[in-house]
Amino acid sequence: MEKIFALGISGMFATMTAGVNGVPVLFAQADAVSFLGLAERLGLGAVIAILGYLLIVKIIDVFERTLLMRLSTHDADVKDKLSDIRKKVNKIDEQLHENRERNVT
Repeated sequence: MEKIFALGISGMFATMTAGVNGVPVLFAQADAVSFLGLAERLGLGAVIAILGYLLIVKIIDVFERTLLMRLSTHDADVKDKLSDIRKKVNKIDEQLHENRERNVT
């Protein structure tokens, strides 16, 4: 999942970079030199995409354990809070149930 995310981000960056750099070439004269310039810029976009992908994957690999530890710690804290809330709600529900029984009899 992380690698697909990295591929998408790096691909978007490369596409935008190649598009912005390639726009002046598209409006120039349509001769062989312009097409070579466009091919060069698209090749640069591909290189940027590959390097961006590798960089994002490396960042994910480096920080993966730290992020997973933070996530599991946060998950444990949230579970504890939800457990406390559930206990309070059950206690209130029991009190309401007892009060209803007293009012009925």
